[in-house]
Amino acid sequence: PHSEELFVTVDIAAQFTHNGRTAAISGGAAVPLRSGESHAIYNHTQSDTRFYNFKVVDLHQEPVTTNFDDSRADAPLESADRLPIGRLARTLLKPAQSHGGKGEILVRMVWTAADFTTNFGFLAHAIMPPGTSVGYHRHDTIEEVYVIMNGCGRMTMDDAAEESTPVMSSSTGSAARTASTTTPTKNSNSSPSPSAWKRARPTPPTTATT
Repeated sequence: PHSEELFVTVDIAAQFTHNGRTAAISGGAAVPLRSGESHAIYNHTQSDTRFYNFKVVDLHQEPVTTNFDDSRADAPLESADRLPIGRLARTLLKPAQSHGGKGEILVRMVWTAADFTTNFGFLAHAIMPPGTSVGYHRHDTIEEVYVIMNGCGRMTMDDAAEESTPVMSSSTGSAARTASTTTPTKNSNSSPSPSAWKRARPTPPTTATT
């Protein structure tokens, strides 16, 4: 309780357990774990499998973790449609202009704040065609993490630009964090190939008034 996570698989496959249901999930999928939900991951293949884990905690409660002493290595499998899975598929993306940037990128909100109970903002999946950009902008009181899954480009934070390392497969990647209030950011792809990335963002705490 008092924390939420988002697991994103990026290569091969893994068996994921969500609230007692287990299914094999291939790479390019995002599974949310809301506060109080139980989960596990088991690599049933002969190769390494990689995933990202984004976690947001309740600022007013101490997170609690309960271990069940269950490896889930022999869990019976169910259909993947029994689990909440957000697919990172190009066919689901829509063209959109982003923060005054150049051209249109392809983007989709995979999960939004409505899917969580903490300050988790969203998970966005995007592909930047060659020559496109996300315009220079700033978010106050929130923070973001950009994970470059493949391709290469240029990330600007507080007027300092850095070229991202070219990524040749989904088994590697790089990440950039933007701090709240002080960090304007923009992304651009000047390479001849598309650059794919995903972004996780927590929302600012809310204040209730009576």
